[in-house]
Amino acid sequence: MKCPKCEVNHPAKLGRDCVCGYRFILNPKVDMISDYKMKILVQKASNMDQNFFTFDHLYFTFMRTYLKPTSCLIPIIIITAVLFGILALANGFMIFELYVCGGVFAVLYIISVLVRPNTKKFKKIYPRAKFLEFFELWDEFYKTEKFISETTMENPPPDWKEQDIYDYGVNSIVIVDDDLTVDYMIKNETHTSNQCLILSENGYPSYLMGIAKDIREKSSEIPVYYFHRYDPNRQRQNEGLDADCWSFLNGKYIDIGLDEKSVNEIKVLKDLKFGKNEVIPLSALPPHFLAQSMSLILAGELVALTDLAILGLNPEIMGVMDFG
Repeated sequence: MKCPKCEVNHPAKLGRDCVCGYRFILNPKVDMISDYKMKILVQKASNMDQNFFTFDHLYFTFMRTYLKPTSCLIPIIIITAVLFGILALANGFMIFELYVCGGVFAVLYIISVLVRPNTKKFKKIYPRAKFLEFFELWDEFYKTEKFISETTMENPPPDWKEQDIYDYGVNSIVIVDDDLTVDYMIKNETHTSNQCLILSENGYPSYLMGIAKDIREKSSEIPVYYFHRYDPNRQRQNEGLDADCWSFLNGKYIDIGLDEKSVNEIKVLKDLKFGKNEVIPLSALPPHFLAQSMSLILAGELVALTDLAILGLNPEIMGVMDFG
């Protein structure tokens, strides 16, 4: 077992305590993941502790890491290099060896792509509930400060003043379909980078609802966007905002949420080949991807998330850490 603290391989037979003092929580032979791999996943999900993340985003990161075809490149390169060395020692360096090894590399890589698990099979091997159980066990001992497990913004911060919102300036109102997504986006400062007011369709946080209504009534030109998850089992257009708290909109808002086209065309989603009945929450997506997508939409450069595919944008281009 590789130690997350000193990165030394610790023999399992020596127990759970590493010589550096780290105590292993997970057993890779029994559990689906080791302490070291969990640490790496948390670092990826938090972009090296720069961003807050939800469990959905952590699991999404786990899926991308596991299902990415390039994850097989290192063992394939090692196999090819060993084969080349054997042939070179046996026959001397010849161009023939290069052709043989190149062919072996190509065949192995193609096989790895064809046989890699799809999303459905992945969730059977690594069920979400089981992964959550292991993460909570690990997080209980090694607390992750950037992890968002519950909503925390129902009440305003101690130094908050209502006038600050007006002084700061609000160019748009963004409504999301889940309370936890509000925390996810605000704690990652999506609202400041886009000068928008972010609330949930349930009216969370409630202390901002009065401000949202006031801003809208003072200027009907302030756009209202509905940013929601992909849910194939529900017709999202003109649904979800029928709560009394949003009655003042009179049904006037712009739907910019995830739809089937988004899932099939946006690189960060289509690589996972989600099934037709998969529900994809916004909090599963990288925060920089969400923030910069919104920036383009609010600036009028895009109409919806599906336009990202047309522009050829992907998480790496948009400043998101590679999941590989």
